[in-house]
Amino acid sequence: LDDDAVDELIAAATAADREAVDLYSFTSLINRSLDEDGRRRIVKMMWEIVYADGRMNEFEDNIVWRASDLLGISQRDRVEMRLEVAEALKSRDDA
Repeated sequence: LDDDAVDELIAAATAADREAVDLYSFTSLINRSLDEDGRRRIVKMMWEIVYADGRMNEFEDNIVWRASDLLGISQRDRVEMRLEVAEALKSRDDA
């Protein structure tokens, strides 16, 4: 995407976030648009965002848990992705 498209996308996402009262409005759209592999990629990206600062807090864990559940991603898969992302971060930091 070019800079203008990114700015427009961020503005639209910010407006949608201000109007949303729950995660369902976002996850239902994702469920209609993506297959299971796509939804799994979304959850993995969420974990990457959570660990961007090198740590996870309870609020972040809870948001990913609730979104994963609404996206139909199993607890096992969610935990495996979390561990995978955390391990990749640790490996990167050790290098």
